[in-house]
Amino acid sequence: MSRQRPGTSATEAAHYLESAFATCVGFGLVVLTAAEADSLRALRERLVASGAQLSVAQPSAEAVFDAPRLASTDPGPPQLVRWIEGDDAASWRELASVLNRSRERLRSEHAYLWVLAGPLELRGLMTVHAQDIYSGAYKAPHVTAHAGAQISWLQLSDLKLGESPRELAAQRRFLADLKHQLESYGANPDLVLVSGDLGVRGHAQDYAQVDDFFDSLLAAIERRCGVTPILLAVPGDHDVSPHESPWQARDASLVEPSFTAYQSWAERRVLNALRVDELALAPGRCYLRSFARSHMPSDWSVVVEKDDLRLGIIGLDTASAAIGGPRSGQLSFEQFAAALGPRGLARLDEMQHCVLLTHHGPNALSAPSKQALIERIYGLDPLRAHAFSLAQDHGLAYEGAQGPTLLAGPPFGRAGTFAGDSRSGYAIVHLARDGRVEQRSLLGASRFTTGS
Repeated sequence: MSRQRPGTSATEAAHYLESAFATCVGFGLVVLTAAEADSLRALRERLVASGAQLSVAQPSAEAVFDAPRLASTDPGPPQLVRWIEGDDAASWRELASVLNRSRERLRSEHAYLWVLAGPLELRGLMTVHAQDIYSGAYKAPHVTAHAGAQISWLQLSDLKLGESPRELAAQRRFLADLKHQLESYGANPDLVLVSGDLGVRGHAQDYAQVDDFFDSLLAAIERRCGVTPILLAVPGDHDVSPHESPWQARDASLVEPSFTAYQSWAERRVLNALRVDELALAPGRCYLRSFARSHMPSDWSVVVEKDDLRLGIIGLDTASAAIGGPRSGQLSFEQFAAALGPRGLARLDEMQHCVLLTHHGPNALSAPSKQALIERIYGLDPLRAHAFSLAQDHGLAYEGAQGPTLLAGPPFGRAGTFAGDSRSGYAIVHLARDGRVEQRSLLGASRFTTGS
């Protein structure tokens, strides 16, 4: 019987259980998790219809001690299945510890299939409290309440805060517009992706206003959705100052003086605020599973998970890599791989899908960088979309090999900057389990520019 990666289909889980029941020889352990008790009930009934004789118990130490004994040499009923089901975390912790301590006796005296059926958190509890026995268990697919699970994000770009006091009025209009759009669209963003140009000059006072803006934005989303989204950002050329080209030299000291204010903000507000949680699995919640950084301070990657849907986000700094060189953005395949951390490209295996986040789009990159992006990065299997600043790509969309490019213009501009330019706006994006991307672009400078 082969071990499978977690799935999402109740039908898939039913076939898996039937196969485990039909092929089990000796003691076998299946860990089955679902977001709703009704899903477990249907699977239990399906197993009975396949001829199983269920011995049902609640999770507790007694569920192990009182289980029917059947040695592998006994001519007992092969139909026997010990089905343990419940949703109390404390009871599962107790059971997991007892199972771990009793593993040798279970293998000799309980030679039949055991099914642990519980909430999504059960796998995390087993990982912590029953590592030895869980390592050899058959992990049946998750059955989630949200077969069409998706991860959603709000994409912003080119805030360019710090120049005009009229920006406060623009921010209020933006937040009011966002509240209306989230309510009318029924959207609950799990992430906020910012594709550069947060400040206007890269000075510390710019990021004081950036802090105020994100305080208001994240609080507004939390009031609407009940959860604070994960904030992720990359710098743009307005966040840096000209200096010597640093990336190929692998010398972060060349970058740090050029955007000290931005990096100080990013370390405090974004990177150091990330909290990895490898175990939690509450339905409908988005969790940060892993986080890695490159040798350059603003290149990073994360993996988030929601309802068994794993999404990777790779953030690359295309602005500071061009310091001392041409004003066009710069990136390379090696830069992309380094952002994935010590495992490099092998870390893509952790991701069902991934999104690339940069300030510069394909048409705003240098020719070698654009070639590397299109020929080497867009062709990677899990890549589904590229999120970047529309203002930096001259309004030209690029269709990537794995999915549509996501474009978001400035959520609000300085007075007159985008007057009459339909590119000013923001985007609400959904990525489905099958990799399909649905984007709602909310564009139009007249909505919230400071000059209106």
